[in-house]
Amino acid sequence: MPCTPCGTAGARSSDTARQVVRPGRQTEAMEPTVVIAGIGLVTTASSPLLQSWLTARNAEAAWRRDALAGVYADALAHAQSLESLIERVTDPYGSHAKRAEVPHVDLIAARLRLHAPQAVLAAWQEVRLREDQLRWNLQENYPGLGLGDDAVPADAPEVLKLTAAINIFFNVVRKSIGS
Repeated sequence: MPCTPCGTAGARSSDTARQVVRPGRQTEAMEPTVVIAGIGLVTTASSPLLQSWLTARNAEAAWRRDALAGVYADALAHAQSLESLIERVTDPYGSHAKRAEVPHVDLIAARLRLHAPQAVLAAWQEVRLREDQLRWNLQENYPGLGLGDDAVPADAPEVLKLTAAINIFFNVVRKSIGS
């Protein structure tokens, strides 16, 4: 038989893929059963490692999702309390019920810096800026608020700007969580 370029005399190309050539030995065909058994052994040995890696990855993702949901809930509760503040100061005869307890704004801001995307943090900072402006306006221009008919006009610039900032914050958070 003539010699072929692949180094096996007279072997077909489909046979060479299953043959192992060792120097000084006869060409042997590798059994498909041995190959399948080898794959099974590797799969069995590596599955606990793969399983633990996937479990750890999923646990970390769940922790991050829960932390983000917690800080969003606190930030949204603060924004809601600001909407209640706007209602109280613009309606002199409105409800003056006890306000909900929410975490301090600095704690919310720190957690947002840690977990939230930049767009959410920027919207939060805008809400805080507009809140400070409204509170300053209330102290300076409405010191007797709540004692009579003295109410802040609903179309006051500080009220409108804070309302817009709150709505933008709600929308940015909704977009961030995908709803």
